[in-house]
Amino acid sequence: MRKLVLLLLIFLMASCLNHQDPKTEKTARGGNSLAPQILGMWAGKDDLNAMFEINNHDFYYPDQSSIYKYTIFKDSLVIDYKDYRDTFKIETKGNDTLILSNKSDGRQVFHRFKKSFK
Repeated sequence: MRKLVLLLLIFLMASCLNHQDPKTEKTARGGNSLAPQILGMWAGKDDLNAMFEINNHDFYYPDQSSIYKYTIFKDSLVIDYKDYRDTFKIETKGNDTLILSNKSDGRQVFHRFKKSFK
């Protein structure tokens, strides 16, 4: 009987150790369902060149030749600039429209850019 109780207790503890609460789980880049949708190059409505590119590892501004790390947490994009962090709410419309918004910059709409930087 003691062995059975001990065995059940071990299984219970093991299952608790592997549990991750989706409300507190931090997901970065490809670990989030929004990540694949926002990967790529993005431009404003009438822009002739891409404003930025989001890849699996970096957020790249081609005009400035600047690369920054980023994290996706739920529906938020957090970009780690050199001196500060900026957080944006992510929305998508289809596969070709990305909407980033926050209090300081407001709502910004970007469209998928088809040309390559290379």
